[in-house]
Amino acid sequence: MTKAEFLTLPEGPPDFEFEHGELIPMPRPHSRHQDIATALARVLQVYVARNQLGRCWVEIDVELNEDLTYVPDLVFLTTEHLSFHSEKDGRIRGVPDLVIEIVSRSNPGRDRVTKFNNYLAAGVPWYWLIDTESLIQEEYHAEAGRYSRTAAAEGGEIFRPAAFPGLALDLKALLEEQGAIL
Repeated sequence: MTKAEFLTLPEGPPDFEFEHGELIPMPRPHSRHQDIATALARVLQVYVARNQLGRCWVEIDVELNEDLTYVPDLVFLTTEHLSFHSEKDGRIRGVPDLVIEIVSRSNPGRDRVTKFNNYLAAGVPWYWLIDTESLIQEEYHAEAGRYSRTAAAEGGEIFRPAAFPGLALDLKALLEEQGAIL
């Protein structure tokens, strides 16, 4: 399938990502996945707005290049890259400053290997992985053609991402506050 053909598909469901000419089906996220995305989005959107750093979105189409269109769980653009976002069609065209993927229960290798490598190749400078079961949070930063892990925390520990100095997240506490079942 060509990128032009992909762009003519109607909005889902079913929803798809586009990867090197193939349609990749996106299963509906598990409720725990949604709880994590909601908790992170709430904190990041407030932090980013308060510090006038740019904008965050949940599940927005990101056209990284001609071969890759993904729908990450969360995306951040710095103020200087806000022009990548189109108000007209609601997509991001270009490389986000941060992509967050909540590791899929159905296919963890996709987030941990395939997307990890594709985001790096596309030039995404910051990549976070969040494990739905353990609540382990990992932050990776692109340096010298590879991702280096710059921060990590287990569920219940404080996550201090280098991408956002001064931000401290306790994901388990955030989920408890919003009434999520742990």
